[in-house]
Amino acid sequence: MKSTIIKIVTGVIVTVGTLIFLVPLIDPNQLRAAFLSADPQWVIVGFLTYALAYFVRALRFRVLLPKKKIPLRSIVPITAIHGAAVRVFPNPFGELAFIGGVRSIGVGYAASVSALVAYRALDFAVVAVFLFFSAAFFVPATGMVAGVIAFIGGVVAISAMSIIAIASFYQEPLVRFLSHIEQRFPVRGTLIAQKGALFIGELRVLREERVYLSAVVFSVVVWLCMFATYGAFFKAVGVTVPLMALTVAGAVQIFVNTLPNIGGIGTMEAGWLAGFSVGGISSATILSGVIFVDVATLVGTIIFGVIGLLALWRPRFYVGQLRSRSLKYARVVILAVILIGVAGGSALFFGKRSPESPLGDVRFFETYPEVAVAGVWTAYREKIQKDGRTVDRDRSYLTTSEGQSYSLLRAVWMDDKTTFDQVLKWTNNNLGKRPNDQLFAWLWGENSDGKWDVMYEQDGMNTASDADQDIALALIFAAKRWNQDHYMEEAQEILADIWKEEVVVVKGNPYLVAGNWAKDEVRPTINPSYFSFAAYPIFAEVDPSHPWLLLKNTSYDVLITSTKDPLDGATSAGIPPDWVSLDPVTGAIMRPTHNDKSTNFSDDAFRILWRVALDWKWHRDPRAYTYLSEMGFFKREWRTQLQISSAYAHDGEPVVPSESKSVYAVLASSLAVVEPLFADEIFKAKVAPLYDADIEDLVGGLGYYAQNWVWFGMAMYTDNIPNLFSLD
Repeated sequence: MKSTIIKIVTGVIVTVGTLIFLVPLIDPNQLRAAFLSADPQWVIVGFLTYALAYFVRALRFRVLLPKKKIPLRSIVPITAIHGAAVRVFPNPFGELAFIGGVRSIGVGYAASVSALVAYRALDFAVVAVFLFFSAAFFVPATGMVAGVIAFIGGVVAISAMSIIAIASFYQEPLVRFLSHIEQRFPVRGTLIAQKGALFIGELRVLREERVYLSAVVFSVVVWLCMFATYGAFFKAVGVTVPLMALTVAGAVQIFVNTLPNIGGIGTMEAGWLAGFSVGGISSATILSGVIFVDVATLVGTIIFGVIGLLALWRPRFYVGQLRSRSLKYARVVILAVILIGVAGGSALFFGKRSPESPLGDVRFFETYPEVAVAGVWTAYREKIQKDGRTVDRDRSYLTTSEGQSYSLLRAVWMDDKTTFDQVLKWTNNNLGKRPNDQLFAWLWGENSDGKWDVMYEQDGMNTASDADQDIALALIFAAKRWNQDHYMEEAQEILADIWKEEVVVVKGNPYLVAGNWAKDEVRPTINPSYFSFAAYPIFAEVDPSHPWLLLKNTSYDVLITSTKDPLDGATSAGIPPDWVSLDPVTGAIMRPTHNDKSTNFSDDAFRILWRVALDWKWHRDPRAYTYLSEMGFFKREWRTQLQISSAYAHDGEPVVPSESKSVYAVLASSLAVVEPLFADEIFKAKVAPLYDADIEDLVGGLGYYAQNWVWFGMAMYTDNIPNLFSLD
């Protein structure tokens, strides 16, 4: 009685402690959204594999009781009832449920207890083996922590298997050892000796009956089914994790859950989080999936248990340890748990939906990424004027060369020649007015005299080198996609004039400046987000007369230097700046000279990551991968501040506390190259909710700029922006 009270008190302490740790980590809106968006197909797969695991458990119990040929119609319901009782009630009640169940069909107490001990030992050994191999394979990806886990798993597995082997084949030394324990410790030792004797006797029976191998095989199959169940339930709520990470975390969860607890509440979730942390997967990424897995398995366990009770509903089915009155009470409690679960689930599913919840859109993106990307383009195309002008409605209906370049790129990627030609015609007619080159005026709108034209008073006739490069790239793609040479000829003219008007040479090295206006400055202004890294190898083939690959080298040099250098601050947070300037004598990178241009990371600089990631995707330039792998600042911000701000000073201090949908879209798509789990987390939490599958468009409130960069992020994330120049 005393030991039972100690176990219950310890269980309460452990359970309450883990809940105190876990509850603050739970986001109710995110959790409700995960449950609401659960894929029914994967849920069904999960329940089917879970049911299969229970069936194989029943077969294993049948093998572990070889002296009594138990029919499946009896052992399967007994196994289901045992599982539900273990999960819902304190562990001893679950074991009593099994003992009482098999006793009603003629299995004695000693045989049933020894079967339970053997099945626990086999589970312990098999799960330890899974932990060892999964963690060992995980070591290259996660380092020392996985190595330690692999070592622990190996020690546990070897120890468990050694004990089983000794107890099976070298029983006399073990019997003497147990006798010594009993004599040395009369109280506890007697209990240990009794259980040990049962264990030894059961293993001897298994060996004599030649069913030992069957018991081991069934144990392995049980846990293969269980890990498949875990994976299916995680997949149902859109949580995708590497197989090795899932196996490590599942095994750790199983061992942690052997701690004293009440119904596994808290300890199961804590075990999952501890296991996933081995692979660097944060609680924010995985917690909703963990809770869904535990709720789904609990529901399945209770359902199987109720079905088992109904299958064996006889007034005096359980005798001895469980009287019929106790059984009735157990039924009432189980049914009450079911009702509470249904009520809670209804509140969760039908409560007020948060506007930030991904709902079904995450699954839609995973299933139909091309449809989503094409749908957003179709909706955006309708916002382009019929004559081909892209309008920035948030800035007095202005049009920029940048906006036209975005529409051209999107149209050619979406194979929309009609829109492409309309946009190109308007661009040439209205922005292609520079007298001495084929570059484009950057700003068009209503002038002070009321005329709509290039905005000369605001230096609108100047160029923007990012737009000129993007337009040239779009034309090259158009020539390839639609097999029309005039697009290529126009692109080649633009490329030649980029070198004439937008490139400066310092110490024999070419540098791309922000536009023609920057070329003759004392310290030429550079915008690193204008560098088109992925386009330069393509330009080199189309325009071999200019050293485009050398320009790519200097662009990476400028980017890397400006990212690491403090510039105008005391330190650098390792993030790229919006603007810098170039010393025309030494080639040094310095802070910008214009008062309206800063070294902040904001509306310009975030585009750098997208352009660098594109270079990796198209050309596998190792500089791109290295650069992206050093962008740990954003992951740290997300983990510590639970958001990423729209603007930061170069030293990492937030300048604007609000969030930017464009930044999130670009981070999710770009950092997927080096941090796929983190990128997936950002995408599902912040980008997927921007798509409304009902209207096949982005949610309202996004301006022209955000609409474009959210699309560019989504398109890269779903691999829908191919290098059309390399396609045959």
